[in-house]
Amino acid sequence: MIFLVITQQLLNKELARENERLRKSGAHEFIDNELLSHPYFEKYGNEFEEFKQKYEKYYETKHEEHRRKLIFLNRMQQIDELNNDESNLLGNSYASNQFTDMTDDEIKKYLMPLDYYSNLRKHATFLRPIDNDFTETAVNHPPRFDWREKGVVTAVKTQDYQGVHCGSCWAFATAATVESAYAVAHGELRNLSEQELLDCNLENNACNGGDVDKAFSYRKL
Repeated sequence: MIFLVITQQLLNKELARENERLRKSGAHEFIDNELLSHPYFEKYGNEFEEFKQKYEKYYETKHEEHRRKLIFLNRMQQIDELNNDESNLLGNSYASNQFTDMTDDEIKKYLMPLDYYSNLRKHATFLRPIDNDFTETAVNHPPRFDWREKGVVTAVKTQDYQGVHCGSCWAFATAATVESAYAVAHGELRNLSEQELLDCNLENNACNGGDVDKAFSYRKL
């Protein structure tokens, strides 16, 4: 697992350098030549059209589309390398998604700061502080464990709708946590409404962000 993480980090750094070079490039001819000579152009060139249709991707200029296609091909190359990695002992599989034509910097804009959750716990009223004296008591850990196989995890959801981004990760995280906790405790998996949190949890800010501590407090009521 550690080797996989290190490998992915190295690939991400290489892709970041390549994507930054593409971002700074402004020549149509250069982009065209890069596309035609890309080792994955023949393999995944047509799949980019399917990708655009599936995720409703629209680019303002032909140059921007070519740049995005190059990023897409670089990502697909990374995905192939990860899927073919012989050290992938856990059988993880990787595939494209709606972020495959985005640079690392663009993806980071979707993510929370690294210290977000540590700061959240400091000021939380519902979440309990982390017990630094906690010791692991479980023995005989299984070689693998997947909660999906236990029927306590709902399907993957997305907070984007028809290309419109909504900063509602806090609502999805809260709903998913409560769904699984309830299923583990009561043996029934329910699909809870993120939209209810967006509309009714007035302590948070709907699509403009929120935090799970306030959302959990609302769900408790």
